[in-house]
Amino acid sequence: TRSMQHASARIMDPEKAMRSGYLYLETRDDHPGMVRVRMSTELPSTQQGEAGANIRAISSYQDVDAAAMHVHEHLKRHLVDIDRHLYKVSLAEALAALSTLSLTCRIVWTDPAIDEETLEAKDSFIEQHTSARRHRDIWIRIIIWIAVALLAFNLLSGLFGGRMGLWF
Repeated sequence: TRSMQHASARIMDPEKAMRSGYLYLETRDDHPGMVRVRMSTELPSTQQGEAGANIRAISSYQDVDAAAMHVHEHLKRHLVDIDRHLYKVSLAEALAALSTLSLTCRIVWTDPAIDEETLEAKDSFIEQHTSARRHRDIWIRIIIWIAVALLAFNLLSGLFGGRMGLWF
């Protein structure tokens, strides 16, 4: 009972509750190829990021902490500084990371100065991600059906064949 009270207290704690917010991408002209992923519970200004950085895109999420975790998972191979949330990655791939989350995402704002080539590269990254996810899902379904078929065969052979089950 005591552990149940502890668990329910943790769930009811506002600090542990899901919070909506925004993820946004910053770049700096003096650091090409670097993207910083920032998080805020308030809508950030599109004019200028921290210390002269350019805000390139803003997206909204119901659970901003989970969204930040998913973006980090997507970009982790490019991580430079975990404390500053800095990645050595193209803007196109970072934009795709915001859009390919399995969480509900709403792109609030995209910098109109982003060139068409970057936007096309972003679409390509999104298509690659979607295709890879589709292939993974197909393989998972195949493995599940094989497992179900083996279990059914084992059950039926055990019922009708005595000790002919696969696992006996």
